Amino acid sequence: MNSPYLKLFAFASKGPGAATRAFLLVGLFALGLTGGSHARVQAISADLSSPPFTVTSLRRVADTSSAWGGMQRANGSVELPQDTLVDLIEIAYNVEEEQIVNAPAWAATTRYRISVDSPQSSGGASALDSESQAQKMLQALLATQFKLVFHRQTREVTARVLTVSPGGSKLRIAPDTFAAWQGIELTPSQLIGRGALVTRLTKLMSLATGDTVIDRTGFTGLYDFEARWQPASDKLTTHHWQYAVGTPPSLEKSPTAVSASFEAALQEQLGLQLEPKDTIAVDIVLVDSVQQPPEI
Repeated sequence: MNSPYLKLFAFASKGPGAATRAFLLVGLFALGLTGGSHARVQAISADLSSPPFTVTSLRRVADTSSAWGGMQRANGSVELPQDTLVDLIEIAYNVEEEQIVNAPAWAATTRYRISVDSPQSSGGASALDSESQAQKMLQALLATQFKLVFHRQTREVTARVLTVSPGGSKLRIAPDTFAAWQGIELTPSQLIGRGALVTRLTKLMSLATGDTVIDRTGFTGLYDFEARWQPASDKLTTHHWQYAVGTPPSLEKSPTAVSASFEAALQEQLGLQLEPKDTIAVDIVLVDSVQQPPEI
């Protein structure tokens, strides 16, 4: 699979004979103009429900590195060092580059560095603590700063589908108080997630297996999960996503809870199943109009 979907999440490196390692760092924003050097977010519709925050910088940067960009949350602020408009659409709407149609050429080549601050509540929490809220912010950012207008269509692609097993999901709903580390670690023998979206898991699965994997679980919240399996037959590559930076926790499962394969671990330990490859209909984002944003 050769999808740059994770460009927007992460730092990644590739080398001949080496597994790709993507450091997926997810966080999203919205903003409106207020005058001066900063922009204050305003929700552009009731559906977005974006809390206010301040964009402290939005600038074009030279694409001089082969490393992908990323987004990193820490202490109520987010840094996005070098993402394209295509990257941002992928994050905001859970699509891959192949699902973005009619974007101008600059949308895939011009990179932006964006810094955002978010006010904290009296309890020390920030709107950017939740990736789900952050996605709504990014949708507003695209509409207000990039003037993105699009409509959806459907298109058939060849992919595998992740669904819930007949026995039910074993994913745990993540607590409202977010841990110091949020993300997903996927290696050839184990998987661990904290405060993670299932759509991020399917993207890592796509990179690790080489097949496009589409989420059809219907889960939209943030989840904790972990699994372990024998690595010999799966030939998975290692991938890593972080939304909040910290030290990934160790697996809590007993060493005896080891499945025979990755797909067996999904079903036995997570209550999920990966369907065989098939032709399925997916949403696409068809861009009607968009503009390059002014620098801040």
